[in-house]
Amino acid sequence: ASGRDMSKFGNNKFDWQGVRAAVKFYEEHGVTPQCVCKSRTATISPVPKDLKACVMVCPIVDGKPDVDDLFTIRLAIKYNCQLVDNDNYRDWRDEGKYLADDAVRSWLQGPAKELKVSYMFDTSGNFIPMIGPPQ
Repeated sequence: ASGRDMSKFGNNKFDWQGVRAAVKFYEEHGVTPQCVCKSRTATISPVPKDLKACVMVCPIVDGKPDVDDLFTIRLAIKYNCQLVDNDNYRDWRDEGKYLADDAVRSWLQGPAKELKVSYMFDTSGNFIPMIGPPQ
């Protein structure tokens, strides 16, 4: 689960409640989530203690502002798992973005079609994925 779109409030602070809701959902379904977070997000709004075990903070790579996307994709490839994010990764799939090698493009054009999961939150803050976790 990527932390990029999960929940934001004013004053540029990241609200971790959306991440908690997603983690809870997947843990209740027997899945161990691995969440990817931008370094800047973790600097502005540090990862809460209760989420530290499942949130990985991306390193800063000068001149590569979307490196969190690449790490998220590579984790999904490595573990052959769902990629839960509202980003469609078109720029990585179609445009040959920097560092998008053949493995990344091939995965996004093939297996990702079944493993990419968009999501939303209902009015009570519950995490609602487009498709459920694997059985």
